[in-house]
Amino acid sequence: MQPHFVLGEDLEDQDVIDRHASASGVDLAKLRAALVDGSAIEAIAATAMIAGQYDVQGTPAWLFPQGMITGLRPAPDFERLTNEARWLAQ
Repeated sequence: MQPHFVLGEDLEDQDVIDRHASASGVDLAKLRAALVDGSAIEAIAATAMIAGQYDVQGTPAWLFPQGMITGLRPAPDFERLTNEARWLAQ
């Protein structure tokens, strides 16, 4: 899957949002309700606050037991990190 900006899509277009949200398994009725009642914005703000506590300053960012990983990484890197995290958890 390519990043949406590569596809030249207008990420503010509701049809584009709905198409991608639906393809990701998002309940569109709940998404729209959260946008209308403001709970979606509240969730984003809460997530940003948590990210700040871990010094996350950009996305993507993943917190593993081995430390924080930022930036887009190849799939084999994540497989290795996941396997290491599982080993550390034992």
